[in-house]
Amino acid sequence: MRKILWIGACDHSELILGLCKIIAAANRSVLLVDGTSDRQTLRIVPAGSKRERLVEFDRFDIAYGFATWNEALDMRREDEQPNYDYVFVMTDQDRFIAGHAGGSFDRHVLVTSLEKECTVRNAETLRRWLAGGGQTATLTRVFYQFVECSVDEEYVERMTDDLPVVWSEHVYYIPFDEKDYETKIDNQYAGMLDIRPLSGEYKRTLRRLAMDMTDLDRKAIKRAFHQAQKGGL
Repeated sequence: MRKILWIGACDHSELILGLCKIIAAANRSVLLVDGTSDRQTLRIVPAGSKRERLVEFDRFDIAYGFATWNEALDMRREDEQPNYDYVFVMTDQDRFIAGHAGGSFDRHVLVTSLEKECTVRNAETLRRWLAGGGQTATLTRVFYQFVECSVDEEYVERMTDDLPVVWSEHVYYIPFDEKDYETKIDNQYAGMLDIRPLSGEYKRTLRRLAMDMTDLDRKAIKRAFHQAQKGGL
């Protein structure tokens, strides 16, 4: 079981849902634990799911309503949930992952836009999460809804200069695109995840992330991506 932590103050629910959908289409079992303060994935997953703790969506499972990652782990043990090939944990709050710095996860991803609120909140979350942990976290950066502006990407690094963080050489950019924003809104109202209308750049980044985060090769990702797009019909 490979555990991947995604930290991000900006709403990137459709990004991680799309990634899970592609991996599930490759016949890998996937669990997404939504540890965000406002349950971001429920903006796309049908509203009726709010009453449940574990739901199936697009061939993968989503877990909600847990105060901490430890609580989610206890639920899996008590209910004798099967082991998943991949577990994605998304959160925007340090208390959800308190006590799980460094080696508790196989990968760490930071999702950020260049908006001030997002960069400040992400830095605060990382600072509290890593405080006193004594371990270094290697972070992969995903710049979401990226735009060229007076603030550059290095600003994110400078805000965490005093933290035990190593930045991975893998950096991903998803530029702001009206087509992607339109697709996000359409999916929210439809209660489904259709990745077909996404921009070419968004799709390429999804495929690259899927290959980076899994043991799947390029050919398997291409096949799974095609299948995931058919799933939006």
